[in-house]
Amino acid sequence: MSRNPLLLGSYATIIVLWGATQVVLVPYVVHLMMLVTAILYAACHRSLSLREEIPKKGEEGYDPDHVRDTMKAEDAYQFPLVGSLSLFSLYIAFKFLGKEWVNLLIGGYFGIVGCGALTLTLSPLTAKLLPASLQDTKLGFKKKIEHPLPSWILPTPLDVGMEFTYADLLAFVGSAAI
Repeated sequence: MSRNPLLLGSYATIIVLWGATQVVLVPYVVHLMMLVTAILYAACHRSLSLREEIPKKGEEGYDPDHVRDTMKAEDAYQFPLVGSLSLFSLYIAFKFLGKEWVNLLIGGYFGIVGCGALTLTLSPLTAKLLPASLQDTKLGFKKKIEHPLPSWILPTPLDVGMEFTYADLLAFVGSAAI
């Protein structure tokens, strides 16, 4: 992990803003601009790892489990379908569920997404706090699931898995507590 002062400053800004808004009234424009700038800088810095070359099969350092996610044309073709289904499901939810249930569902969704975003933001910081022996330990699972849908909708079998470190786990517990 680099010792980039701007990256450390963006992490500090996120933490200080979170703490300050608990006790001091911060104008929302100032809060929004500072928080968005800090989060964007941290996220863009984290995405720089996508520019690194991954060793190919037969080269030194090749790892068959390390796959880079990139967008393909098939993924782009699904955007209108997913967007339409999302809007239609929101319409159905407002039509058949009460306002309270819809607010509960949307609040739960944003809570889960926010917890995930905060976990990814805090994970590099928690990695620096852990001893070196725990930083390299990988945890997780991988499973293949058969499903009845046609292969043009979802590839068969569906690969489901998760891989994380102790730093990720500690960051998730911290973000869930917040």
